Amino acid sequence: MPAPKDPEKREAWIKSVSPTAFKKGQTSWFKGKHHKPESNEKNRLAHLGKQYHLGHKHTEESKRKMSEALKGKPSWMKGKHHTEETRTKLRLANLGQIPWNKGKHYPLPHLKAFQFKKGQIAPFKGRKHTEEAKEKNRQKHKGLWQNEEYAREMGRKFTVKPSTSEKYLLTFLDRRFPHEWKYVGDFKFWIEGRNPDFINVNGKKAVIEYNGHWKHTKEKDQAKAEHYAKYGFKTLNLYPPDLKSETKLEETILEFTKVCT
Repeated sequence: MPAPKDPEKREAWIKSVSPTAFKKGQTSWFKGKHHKPESNEKNRLAHLGKQYHLGHKHTEESKRKMSEALKGKPSWMKGKHHTEETRTKLRLANLGQIPWNKGKHYPLPHLKAFQFKKGQIAPFKGRKHTEEAKEKNRQKHKGLWQNEEYAREMGRKFTVKPSTSEKYLLTFLDRRFPHEWKYVGDFKFWIEGRNPDFINVNGKKAVIEYNGHWKHTKEKDQAKAEHYAKYGFKTLNLYPPDLKSETKLEETILEFTKVCT
């Protein structure tokens, strides 16, 4: 029932619908109703910039009462976990956002409190992840990268685009092998959680990986090639020295495409 406009009736109505006047099982008059968009905007502007609890501190008595009220009660989140779908949504929602503590520094007393005392051993010193934990972590991130939306957002975050060497290689492939190779290193094409740099678009199951980053190792590149081989793709790994001679590079790619089907 809406509030009456008459002042006397309104005052009586307010007393009748006060929180103490509601009985157990009584339904609120506002249940199922919603404010209009213009009302929401009006309320937002009215409260904009106001910090009602700024400087307010609980008294020791109120702290004690709250502590006693919560004592023995389990946390509402105890035993509950976010679903994978919720985790992915939260992760994507926070992608690209500037952390609240960016550019901030702890004051000196806090830094001193964080520092280990002389002779104190770090809790993780000498410990290593087990192979089981490593594999679990790999599978977790592999599943995330198989999500196209997640991969696309990560591509925007890191502004993935062809490097200078990849641009040179793309120009070379277009000039010497027209309509055969396409650059897909910007997350356009996936092979079960892995993203190759170039893929053959002329009927051959072949990929080219340019490994110019300092983190690349022969073992990692071989593991990537083995992964592609599981799905019928042959891999040609190229490195910076391979780009020095166009003649030799052309011969390498020709020999590679001959063995691909």
